[in-house]
Amino acid sequence: MAYSEYATTTETTQALAPSLPTPGIIRVSDRRVTEIDLDWDAVMEATSYLLEVTLNYAGTWTLVYDGPALSVTATDLLPDTRYFFRLFAVNEAGMSGPSPMIAVRTRPIPEPAKPPETWSVVKRIAQKFTAKTVFSGKRQ
Repeated sequence: MAYSEYATTTETTQALAPSLPTPGIIRVSDRRVTEIDLDWDAVMEATSYLLEVTLNYAGTWTLVYDGPALSVTATDLLPDTRYFFRLFAVNEAGMSGPSPMIAVRTRPIPEPAKPPETWSVVKRIAQKFTAKTVFSGKRQ
């Protein structure tokens, strides 16, 4: 093995950009039959957010929203179905880890109104009105 007093060893280190904090909890502000309104708090230094959804928390995630807003309405959902959501904060340095996952169920389709029962309508009429019969003549 040769040795030289002129040889030098250099190491290259790469400076890593500080990671973004993980977003906090996603809040549900409203839910309807085919829509869910979600919002969250801003993450320091984030320039945008990615919101993902899945029907099975261990399944494939689908992008619902990519942008700078702090709220979104997930649309075109199925009635009475449970969805899982997670959020990522993004900036030029990269993406944060996922927020805590939340599970939200859309509302079921409302049942049609039932017609009133006939006897209750008749009963109310009988309670409100009294009929009087007046005869002006004698019975034959």
